[in-house]
Amino acid sequence: MSYKLILRPTWPEMHGNLSLCHLERGSRDLQGDCGQTILVCLFLTTVILHLKHHTTSASKLPLALLCSIMGIILSPIVLAMLLLCSIYRLVARATLYTMYSNYQGLMDGADAYWSLEVDSSKAVINILAFVELKSSGFTDLRCSLKKIFQDRLLSEVRLFKLKCLRKLSMFGYFYWEEMEEVCIDDHIRWMDLDIVTDDSVTDYLSKNCNNPLPHNNMSLWEVLVAKHPLTRDGRRLYPVLFRIHHAVGDGMALVSLFLNSFTDNCLSNRLEAIQEKQMNTIKQSTGPAKDLLQVPYTRRRRKSSIFHGDELNKLNKHCVYGVTTMLQKISVVLLAPYVLLVQACYGVDKNLLHGAELVGKKHVGWAFGNGTLTKVKFIKNRLNCYFTDVILLAISNVFEEYYSMYGKPPSELTVVIPARMPFEDEFNTSNAPTNRFTVGMIKLPIADPDKFQAVRRSADRLKTHPDYLVNYWLLKVICTYIPIVLLKSAMESRQATLAMSNIPGPNSLTKIDGNIIHDLVFLLPNRDTTGVGVSMLSYAGKLNFGLIVDSALIPYKEDATHIARRMVAEIDKIYYCVKDKCG
Repeated sequence: MSYKLILRPTWPEMHGNLSLCHLERGSRDLQGDCGQTILVCLFLTTVILHLKHHTTSASKLPLALLCSIMGIILSPIVLAMLLLCSIYRLVARATLYTMYSNYQGLMDGADAYWSLEVDSSKAVINILAFVELKSSGFTDLRCSLKKIFQDRLLSEVRLFKLKCLRKLSMFGYFYWEEMEEVCIDDHIRWMDLDIVTDDSVTDYLSKNCNNPLPHNNMSLWEVLVAKHPLTRDGRRLYPVLFRIHHAVGDGMALVSLFLNSFTDNCLSNRLEAIQEKQMNTIKQSTGPAKDLLQVPYTRRRRKSSIFHGDELNKLNKHCVYGVTTMLQKISVVLLAPYVLLVQACYGVDKNLLHGAELVGKKHVGWAFGNGTLTKVKFIKNRLNCYFTDVILLAISNVFEEYYSMYGKPPSELTVVIPARMPFEDEFNTSNAPTNRFTVGMIKLPIADPDKFQAVRRSADRLKTHPDYLVNYWLLKVICTYIPIVLLKSAMESRQATLAMSNIPGPNSLTKIDGNIIHDLVFLLPNRDTTGVGVSMLSYAGKLNFGLIVDSALIPYKEDATHIARRMVAEIDKIYYCVKDKCG
């Protein structure tokens, strides 16, 4: 029998080994804590330096790198939260589907963002049209509008939002619910206006532009028609006010909807599309027969292929879209912390037109710029700048003049400039009105000795920054998956004084059932604490300006009309100044 000698460590040796393990673990924890502390201190130091020297690239690059690192570190937590919210959203969607027979789906992204509104600033876009009738009876116009909505718009599947109510569910998500029956008489009504002049229409629009829509503000549109015309330039023009909720689509989408589905132009476009489709069908059917006649005694066989030409193009298009969106999402993960931090560092404007609580009563003004569009293009080409640069310069000069009437003008204003993502439009095949907008903010110089160059630098800074891309995906993803009621405070913007929008319209006059639309005015809604909105709409060679402002900021209605008209006069002034200098 053999025995093995087993040596056991003594207690002092075991105690020493345990102590050594504790020391090594404590050293690793201390190193980790020191690394985290150093990273936090470095991040805070970079933020402080950026706030002090935010215009220099030397402070932007380190801050962007640190923010990207923080974004990568926090991305697992954010993705986990989005995963939980997506599961919660699926449960909410399934529950609502079983509860309501007319349920049409949850709202996505920006639709839900615009549904979250307050009484002082309802998210309703107002489009004012002045229509000359082809006949003398004013009843023809309202009947024509009712017939157009019934036959063209409400019958199209892609415009299902016009037949829905927007409601807030118990889960915190907004959803669409289809109406049992759309009562046209509730949505297309007469204006309560006996005497029709430019001033009376302005007053009427000021009183009604922020009113709730039908069905306790759950419906999404209405049309108000004047019974009597006003006389302008020898024409009898009937004002027609189209009011559409922003949840239906952004400004550009709604103008496209108006032109492509409402006016007589859409009929000619549909006819051309049908004719083109018929010609393509004829060519496809006669092509092989023609080839067989040219080559007798030879049987042509089509080459077998998994994808035909059109299918291959669609496949390539979807692949490009998928790769591009993936790259955009990766960029957003890296850049979102930096963009959000920079936007948070924007100071809150403190001036005459910002800071007071909005009361909901609005003042409206507009001006028609005959030849203004051509003059802006002339200025743009001579100064080698962008169209927006010229508009921003005119806005800066007009508001500097307004501030000077009541005191000292501020050095700069924060301006919100919405834009539509062109990449999304390229791959949109449904042609349904949607919210593909995004926003960016700039500091607009007001009192600056070299104002044009300062305005140009500020606008160029927005073009080169990733604000538009990051804000678009944040609106699209965050507002889709996270219950919107939880984002009410986080999505509220308090920095900007003014919002500006530029909508391109048709180059020629359009018609509604043969009635000519001579002028169009576009008015964007106020949002949060931003109570001043300036909008431009190009139509038939004109550049028409619209202004909407809360009465808490500009108490006198005459000032709103004066500011809108001064926009046209200021562009004329810049035009003649550039023309004299450049020859």
